[in-house]
Amino acid sequence: RTRLMISDGRHYCIAMTRSQQSPLVYSLIRIFKSIHQTIKDRHVLMLATWEIASEPVEKIGSPVDLSEPKSEPPPQVNPSSTNSSYAANKPASGYTPQKDSNGGYGGGMDDPATKRITSISGLNPYQTKWMIRARCTQKSDIRKWSNARGEGQLFSCTLTDATGEIRVTAFKESVNQFYPLLENDQVYYISGGAIKPANKQFSNVQNEYELVFDHNTTIRRCTDGTHTSVPGTRYQAIDLSQLGEKAKDDVVDIVAIVKEVGDTSSITSKTSGRAFQKRELVVVDTSGYQVRLTLWGADAENLDVRAAQANAVIALKGAKVGDFGGRTLSLPMSGAMALNPDFQEAHRLKGWWSAEGSRQTFASFSSGEMGLGGSGMTRDERDAASFRFLAEAKAENLGGNEKPDYFGARATVTYIRQENFAYPACSSEGCQKKVIDNGDGWRCEKCNKLFDAPNWRFIFALNISDATGQIWAQVFNDQAELLLGTSANDLMALRDRDQAAMTAVFNNVLNNTYAFRLRAKSEIYQDENQIRYAAMSILPVDYAQASRHVIKMIEQLEI
Repeated sequence: RTRLMISDGRHYCIAMTRSQQSPLVYSLIRIFKSIHQTIKDRHVLMLATWEIASEPVEKIGSPVDLSEPKSEPPPQVNPSSTNSSYAANKPASGYTPQKDSNGGYGGGMDDPATKRITSISGLNPYQTKWMIRARCTQKSDIRKWSNARGEGQLFSCTLTDATGEIRVTAFKESVNQFYPLLENDQVYYISGGAIKPANKQFSNVQNEYELVFDHNTTIRRCTDGTHTSVPGTRYQAIDLSQLGEKAKDDVVDIVAIVKEVGDTSSITSKTSGRAFQKRELVVVDTSGYQVRLTLWGADAENLDVRAAQANAVIALKGAKVGDFGGRTLSLPMSGAMALNPDFQEAHRLKGWWSAEGSRQTFASFSSGEMGLGGSGMTRDERDAASFRFLAEAKAENLGGNEKPDYFGARATVTYIRQENFAYPACSSEGCQKKVIDNGDGWRCEKCNKLFDAPNWRFIFALNISDATGQIWAQVFNDQAELLLGTSANDLMALRDRDQAAMTAVFNNVLNNTYAFRLRAKSEIYQDENQIRYAAMSILPVDYAQASRHVIKMIEQLEI
């Protein structure tokens, strides 16, 4: 920090700034944003945004110290007209740490009735003593970490009052101290802690600062009857139709109807090897769009499935936008979710669903990702929307933009490249990296482990064709196993025993027609931009459904 003495010609006071600028004595400066604070009965101005207006000039006037006592009382400060409400809400003196015996925790807290309350919007890093009255509107699970620098744990929560909200994080020992104390939807008096600029990479809260609990923090539940004046979660909800305007990883608030509920499933992180629970929902709103929503961890496991399946209203705070197959939503650890919340927009949405929404057909941001299992509409409606002849997909330049496109096709397998149809992968759970035979065994560079044998995984290209044209598509392990009816490990073993039998496995697939779901993506190959195709699913053709689709296409022809 840089300490300055500033004057307006009549009075002077101390100013502090973090800026790298260093004005010369008697330079004129222009202040755009500042925070007033009183420290030991002296006025101090914290300069947030300012600039040098001119080079040094002669001293202006005969200023006196602004902090000198005056014969008349100082004017009242209007908190709404300043950048901080601290000046109007300066805590009373006499703060003495004491053991809290009334639901509090920490180093002690003065009686809230004897202290002024600072609004959340008035908190800033320059304050040393403050107290807020706020509602805990979102409390995360405890997350543990372990890396080269050591181990630790953390949790975060969001505090809300009538003026705004702020994100709070506790680390290591503070987690054990404060996590049991805070409960969602309860109101607390909170004092002490480090206020610092918010890290927007981990925070979706609309506040330029965030709070870190430390050994100076004290918390006491509000039991004096004033808790009813503290509002709950603040939603700045957008329509689902507006997700098309959002970028990947943008954070949004959503209020919608649950249209479909999937089962929980377990996935393993490729980086940590840890297993996570996930559950997928499809949500809709009055904008006529539907989007797939993924819940993780405790949110997925503790979901009230009965209420959700009854088309509950779901309110999401801090959902993250994804671009897989168009637009999707997921709820990160820093987000919050409520089913059937009690506010006006939720009641209006429930009435719309009962009156007309339940009979409506919804649009999606991608024809290939419309609902759970790729089926947001009926199967006929989905296939009609996503189906492309192969020549049609090329003519529309699907995959030619920055993001991949997904489409369905009915095509016949005409050729499979059998050379190098599998690669040796790591045998560790959750790791699929290629391993190298170094003579002593198969080594995984990522896991730093040596194995006697690799875990073979399929990866090969096949040529498919329909009446309009043909394309090459990449097939990966899961779909290849379904297509061939065997695993890569078994097929590699068969190749070593009987080459002809291995070839027969591939030949059994040739000249058969399947329903493909394909991804088209633009990639640079040998310094050229090319559209590459990958088979995301390969299923037997439902000829009854396919016939209905063909009939509908014929009916649409203008003959």
